[in-house]
Amino acid sequence: MSNKQPQGNNGKTYVGAMLGIGVGVGAAFGITFENLPLGVGLGAVFGIIIGIVLEVKNKNTT
Repeated sequence: MSNKQPQGNNGKTYVGAMLGIGVGVGAAFGITFENLPLGVGLGAVFGIIIGIVLEVKNKNTT
């Protein structure tokens, strides 16, 4: 019997972190331009895209 742990990604998840950062930045822009729902939505989309790009980049370099 072996006590092998699942590999996982060693704590390198960027989608969740970038989603939070994107929503925060989007909310700031939404307040600035007086269109909060659009700002939060765009921030979430850009955050998810950037997070996925970073994960793919890290997966290719390791």
